[in-house]
Amino acid sequence: MPLLGAMSGGRQAASLREASPTRLRLFRHVIAKKVRWYLGLDIDPETQITVTSGSTEAMASVMLATVDDQVLF
Repeated sequence: MPLLGAMSGGRQAASLREASPTRLRLFRHVIAKKVRWYLGLDIDPETQITVTSGSTEAMASVMLATVDDQVLF
């Protein structure tokens, strides 16, 4: 299943902003499958893949998860 197909599921592109947890779970599993095929890495889609709505959200999530002290943006 292509990556975009895992997220769209017949929905219009405008409504993808409201992805359901079920679709996000499927999307993470498809990403893990592609990583396994492409890189040969066996990763857990439930604990090692995080899907964000953009790069700013991704960077903020990484910073908040890894930095112990206060961070000013």
